[in-house]
Amino acid sequence: MNINNVELSSLAEHILGEGFNLRFRASGKSMQPFILDGDVLEVEPCNGRVIQKGEIILCKTGERNLVAHRVVRLEKFDNKKSIFLRGDSNLKSEYIVFQEQVLGHIVSIMRNNRRIRIASTSQRLLVMLWNTFPPDLRKLYWRFFNFWEKLVRFSFRQEN
Repeated sequence: MNINNVELSSLAEHILGEGFNLRFRASGKSMQPFILDGDVLEVEPCNGRVIQKGEIILCKTGERNLVAHRVVRLEKFDNKKSIFLRGDSNLKSEYIVFQEQVLGHIVSIMRNNRRIRIASTSQRLLVMLWNTFPPDLRKLYWRFFNFWEKLVRFSFRQEN
């Protein structure tokens, strides 16, 4: 069943607000290479827990838009905690959200019938390594990744 972002936002707000976990299929490429288009994300409510730099949170940005992005920094303005988010594939653009916009945090990803725990040591090390790459190296990676993706799609089309 496919639902639009407005419906997913309402559903997520209700389910996570009641204290239950939520699973949904991610769409988009902003969190590559760690979250791929079509991965199933498991979200757990924050329940007052402190948000930390490096984790991936699900929040509302605007009236009913949802985004799952990584926390890149936390700051306080006028006694209000500001949370700066960025997609892993984005080099510069950031969202700024506040605590009341946060619905939950991503705890795992389902990909190819395999569960990947976000808080595992290997995942944290991969993210730390990725974040040490200079922007030019990340751009090179994305050029190669996009080329590779097109090549794979083309080769599958040729076989069918």
